[in-house]
Amino acid sequence: MAAFIVELHVPGVREVAARELYRRARRASAEVTVEGTAVTCVGCSLAPDDEVCFLRFEATSSEDVRQVSIRAELDSARIWRQLEVAG
Repeated sequence: MAAFIVELHVPGVREVAARELYRRARRASAEVTVEGTAVTCVGCSLAPDDEVCFLRFEATSSEDVRQVSIRAELDSARIWRQLEVAG
């Protein structure tokens, strides 16, 4: 499994809205996993001053994460693979 970030620009986003996005992403991840495509939403970060929410996923491909994003109605999501770099 690889790590992915979904970036959402949400004007006026606050913690309550970010929690709802995270809940929807977790639910959609669970649904696609039951259907045979393993995707896990592992976290959510909020940058309120920039009106951005970041959802973190573990999945085999960005397309699997895209399917979760569509199902969770995460509009205008930008998806990229995350790589950890150790010093």
